Amino acid sequence: MILNLYDPQILNLQRGRFAIPNLNWNEDLPELGGYLFKIKNRVTAMRNNGYGHIIDNYFNDDPTTPNEIELIITQLLLDINIEDNTSLEHVYHLIQLWGGNSYFLYYSKDVNDFNIENYRQLVNVIINENESLETIVNATKIFCDNTDGINISFITKHLRFWQKAFDFDNPLPIYDMVMAKYAMGNDKTNNEWKDLRSYWQNMLNISEQIKMENQIENFSTWELERQLFIFFQNRPEDNGWARSSQKKSKKKSIIKRENTNNQQLKKDNQQDIIKSFVIRERKKYSGLYVDFNIEKKEGYIDDKGWLCASEILKSLLASYKLNWEEGNTQGGSKEKHKTKFKTKEDCIKFLKDKKIISQ
Repeated sequence: MILNLYDPQILNLQRGRFAIPNLNWNEDLPELGGYLFKIKNRVTAMRNNGYGHIIDNYFNDDPTTPNEIELIITQLLLDINIEDNTSLEHVYHLIQLWGGNSYFLYYSKDVNDFNIENYRQLVNVIINENESLETIVNATKIFCDNTDGINISFITKHLRFWQKAFDFDNPLPIYDMVMAKYAMGNDKTNNEWKDLRSYWQNMLNISEQIKMENQIENFSTWELERQLFIFFQNRPEDNGWARSSQKKSKKKSIIKRENTNNQQLKKDNQQDIIKSFVIRERKKYSGLYVDFNIEKKEGYIDDKGWLCASEILKSLLASYKLNWEEGNTQGGSKEKHKTKFKTKEDCIKFLKDKKIISQ
């Protein structure tokens, strides 16, 4: 499912339900960057544990960005001989180096558990275009179960590179903590294997949908995953994608605040949230409060008809054509958006008509 940013449905997505934001898919593919991808510590760990020769074999100077490593991996895979242990091992370790910050622990503890034959068996499965998703999921899990320090986040990075190199139209995308949290609503420490097949199938379907609807000739899961990952790793809660981990139960849904320190609002469903705001008169404004917690104010209306809203209140009003501006009229720390009505009474009537506040 693709949803527009600030769509009210985002707040009520259940855990395990695949959903992604509607981005500008025609943009050039962004490169990885930022503090999450500094690899100095990874290079040090690799050298300290006897694998520095692999770095020296491909780089004159230590790499400083994942993009440098990605280029080398891509070149190596173009004409790799899978039966050659050295080449296969080098690709494995370079993908590990590219992969992420948990790499440091792997090279200080678990690297010696790596088995080249197990890796070769996995590679032969994932580069076979006739294999089903179920078979690939099972083979991937078996490899991880028999290799200390490798989890679903890291091994799916290997799959992505191998299938791209073997000209898969839609290489199976990475399923790390970022994608698990924001695409599947899974907030657990370990990504869930039971969601992997669903995630892959949805990404395959959505990439084809985006390609056709936007008439983008060269668009695949490779581009889709990279676009989403760059968006997700830059605090999407502040940019209209505030989904949180939710139990698959109709009794509860948890709405994650976008502008506070992970405080949560809890109600049965979206309709209950909409009905839960009440007006409480203050000296300079009429405050909009969540009725089950008087301390949680999500907006206010001033005497001139300005409605000032938090991210949550604004998202609830996303389906209505309101002219939002940045800022507020009373210096509130949470209310970062405002829209003007003719009078205060007009604003209150509008909110009551839309069932944003109780009658």
